[in-house]
Amino acid sequence: MITELTYEEYLDTMSEEMTDVTETTDATVDIWPYVAHLVKHGIVTQEVLEKQEVEIVYWNEDETFEHVLLPTDKEEVFVVVVVDLDEELVIGHHILDLTNEEQVPLEEE
Repeated sequence: MITELTYEEYLDTMSEEMTDVTETTDATVDIWPYVAHLVKHGIVTQEVLEKQEVEIVYWNEDETFEHVLLPTDKEEVFVVVVVDLDEELVIGHHILDLTNEEQVPLEEE
């Protein structure tokens, strides 16, 4: 079963500062069974699953949520698998389109 998070639900898992932990942490949760379901629904390619491709991994400031960005066939579009670090489970995914201004949180000046 997969759960597509709304944009608001996705934002609720973020913080003002997100930390890149791609190189500094091991996987907390095995996301690949969830990704296999995303492949079955045509959301992620089989190649991403087979090669376990990850673009980048972020943690929020409280270290309660992890965002695992998976590549797609479209430039600047990612499937973000969201992990609840406290519960140690995948809570869902969100398709992040960085070319869509409405989907990119603006930095406060």
